[in-house]
Amino acid sequence: YKPVLVWQVCPKLLGQAQEMLKGYVRADNRSGKVYRFADEVDYFNAMGDVYPKTNDGTPPDGVLQDGWPMPYMAIGDETTTTGGNYLSDTATGVEYEGPYLRMADNCGTASLDHATGLDWGGSAGTDCTTPGFGGDGNTHSSRSG
Repeated sequence: YKPVLVWQVCPKLLGQAQEMLKGYVRADNRSGKVYRFADEVDYFNAMGDVYPKTNDGTPPDGVLQDGWPMPYMAIGDETTTTGGNYLSDTATGVEYEGPYLRMADNCGTASLDHATGLDWGGSAGTDCTTPGFGGDGNTHSSRSG
């Protein structure tokens, strides 16, 4: 290995309120070659079990799959990313809604409080079967959208 003098910068990206507190770029101070770009922020994650396309029992996309991200879900004053990530640990009473949809389930309302992330869980069965938490509207139909 050969030592190289590098710059370490913590960028502030367009639309971001503050610079990346745990993110950085390390680049060669002469050539500008990027040696490392890292985002080491510990995100919370909203996820749940879904049927990707159908619940007909035919693998792979007709069976219940666990741990799918819940994108574009409103959590407090922020919205989850396409990967279901969010930063705030202070929001409570999260429901199946966001800037692009509001899920209306005839079985009831779905709502969770969180401390270390949101896992809506999963449930087999039909119609109004829930995993036993998250309210009467936490059905596989609502999670699958």
